[in-house]
Amino acid sequence: MQIINKTWLSKEALEAEITVSDGAHNIMCFSQPFQYELGSNLDEPLYCFNVTELVRSKDNIPYVEKLNDHFSYRLTCKMHDKENQQVLLGKILLELDNDTIPGDILEDDFITFECQRIDIY
Repeated sequence: MQIINKTWLSKEALEAEITVSDGAHNIMCFSQPFQYELGSNLDEPLYCFNVTELVRSKDNIPYVEKLNDHFSYRLTCKMHDKENQQVLLGKILLELDNDTIPGDILEDDFITFECQRIDIY
């Protein structure tokens, strides 16, 4: 996961709109405080806020759809670590704020969900 773009929302408050990529998928994220350099690789998961509409996917293909709200997305990801609510969008690691993943969803299953915002800490 690499930071490929940065737009300051408030330089004084260190708030930035960041684009993270794995080379195949791009995700626009919010970051505050933003203290990385352009081109930096991220090791920690991106954090998905207000996860809703979480279901098992019929398609086993990572998918990104930008929704109307500025930072919101519909994503199809592979369940990577159910206990820690972590999923993979290609090589982008995301952590969901939803601790109620349905019991019938197992690791390596693909899920689709919506989130209001994705953050970099």
